[in-house]
Amino acid sequence: MPGMINTIDDPLLQQAKKKAEDSVLPPLQQDFKNTMAAGLSLMFSRQTFALMEDYFKPLTTVEQVPLVVAHGVVKLMSILYNESQPRSDADGTAIGPNTAKMPIQTMGPAAIVLAMHALDYVEEELQLPITKQIIDEVTKLTVQGVFTLLQQASKLSDEEFGKIMRTKHGGANAQLQPNQGA
Repeated sequence: MPGMINTIDDPLLQQAKKKAEDSVLPPLQQDFKNTMAAGLSLMFSRQTFALMEDYFKPLTTVEQVPLVVAHGVVKLMSILYNESQPRSDADGTAIGPNTAKMPIQTMGPAAIVLAMHALDYVEEELQLPITKQIIDEVTKLTVQGVFTLLQQASKLSDEEFGKIMRTKHGGANAQLQPNQGA
């Protein structure tokens, strides 16, 4: 499995993955693809796959799966955010007054898709059955974790953060300020 991108065979996981992918608005597709490429690389590259294996090794019961998977994916998203580069034009000039890293609207769907890849790994390699209830719980916990991560990184109040998330196009133009660590 290391060195190659994991594919999802389970129909329930495929359905959840597609739903998350379909939620990404067209102007954000490239940012989403970039986030996914980085996330899948961290999960499945030869250099880091052993870390993922070690992280999931203690999983022995289905009841542990939602919390462990969601925590791992939120941690992965934090790494991706902290390692992402500020957005700029081709000549290196920062785009607008807000030179944020990755748009926050791509992080939720990307986290859910990465969680589905993690669940596929758990199902295939650890032989723990994944049900719709587990998928729903992992999705809920992952979204909650990503929102907490984003709000902490933005250092915004609940009201300010909520306002950004409700802006035109689901907040498509909203971004977090760089170097405000997650």
